[in-house]
Amino acid sequence: MTTYQLGQDSGILRPQSLDETRQLDRLLTCEVRHELLLLSADLDPERFNDTDWLEDLSRALRERQVLLHVLLAADSASVHTRHGLLDLARRLPSCIKVRKRARADLATDESWLIADRLGIIRRLDGQIYADMRSISTAPQCGEIFMQLFEHAQDLPELRTLPL
Repeated sequence: MTTYQLGQDSGILRPQSLDETRQLDRLLTCEVRHELLLLSADLDPERFNDTDWLEDLSRALRERQVLLHVLLAADSASVHTRHGLLDLARRLPSCIKVRKRARADLATDESWLIADRLGIIRRLDGQIYADMRSISTAPQCGEIFMQLFEHAQDLPELRTLPL
């Protein structure tokens, strides 16, 4: 797959396989500078439990002080399973905020990965597409995401105890 630059290259990309989707996930994560927003019903283990993506994410969080906000479905059981993203959230609680939506706001198969509200990888109705310079969809989905995040519930499983 060709390389794309966040905020520079525009056009809809339609990955044809899980590997191509993972490559786009990694690309977005390597390009993000400030904020990554992840909406997923169940943390989509095939995509977001990928070792290479988790290493890229960890590097972005530590080296560029990127913040990651994660929204799960209200009925998600994924917090009770072993997942690399949740392990990372436990190790870096100041960089990763994970919450559960208060109710079923969106389709359960819909997922978003939004970088700096410029680029988006979106799964909707079983179709995946990406845009590295989305002037309408990424900002709009980012606003919706933050509204949902404000009303979402913290996860007791990831709560840290202040010293």
